[in-house]
Amino acid sequence: MNKREKLLDVLEELKEKDRHKFIFHLKSLKERPPCSQIEHLQDIGLAEILLEFYGENKAWEVTKGVLSKIPRNDLLQKHFSNEERMDTSTPTKKHDVHERFQDKTKSAKRPLVTERQLMILAGNFGKEWKNIGIQFLGFANYEIEQFDEGNTDFKMKVFYMLLHWKRRGKEKATPRKLYKILSKPDVPLSIDKLSCLQKEKRK
Repeated sequence: MNKREKLLDVLEELKEKDRHKFIFHLKSLKERPPCSQIEHLQDIGLAEILLEFYGENKAWEVTKGVLSKIPRNDLLQKHFSNEERMDTSTPTKKHDVHERFQDKTKSAKRPLVTERQLMILAGNFGKEWKNIGIQFLGFANYEIEQFDEGNTDFKMKVFYMLLHWKRRGKEKATPRKLYKILSKPDVPLSIDKLSCLQKEKRK
């Protein structure tokens, strides 16, 4: 039996009172489906929403954490392995199931800065672009010289520097992150030049 089927079995075994408790604790999670979608759902509907929102493995982990809060230890013992139950019952301050899940999904939901945003931003840089690259974006001088010598167009020099920052940062290369760096008081770039990043930052 796969986790999808096991999840439905768990929900079907919840009594009406326990189902209300399950939804109550589910709504307390920082990362949760919209409350309007889960408020009055029964077994199959709730299972479908959990699977769609979290994915199969994470839905199973969240279900385990919520069951431990109700608590329905009988369902934990019946449907979860010894190792899984130990993960749920281990006392810890920071590693609560809800916070662990929130930490794992937080970065995944943040969009990366786009090449279009970087091109617009590159056009807003001035003669201090090398200084910004070295002092604030963390490039070595030889890297800056490569961007400089490899392109005759000024805007493209800056664009490739920003693009390299994005590739190096991987999943952390978000508009929010770049905005935070370039909006520091010491950066020789006015805040209005960052408007292409600011819209994404507020989402």
